[in-house]
Amino acid sequence: WEGEGLNEKGVDKETGKELISVSPVYFRPAEVESLLGDASKAKKLLGWEPTTTFYELVYDMLRSSFEEVGLTLPSFDECMRRVSLSPADGKVQKA
Repeated sequence: WEGEGLNEKGVDKETGKELISVSPVYFRPAEVESLLGDASKAKKLLGWEPTTTFYELVYDMLRSSFEEVGLTLPSFDECMRRVSLSPADGKVQKA
């Protein structure tokens, strides 16, 4: 990592290639106290159940970003192990 705050970026040590940086495109016009999702209405009215966990969503976003710069992200299970979580922690649990 190089820089701080809005100037922070992730750089590949071997190539010097910038891999990630802060983008104003994703800034909100005004910050809110909290943003919370609640899928209970979709479940009640549509019978919808989630099939992707938060961890899986983050992994998919990272994998896409890595692929854009020509890198390969390790498997989901390997990434979970590297952050000291069991791969099962990131899987949707069926009731």
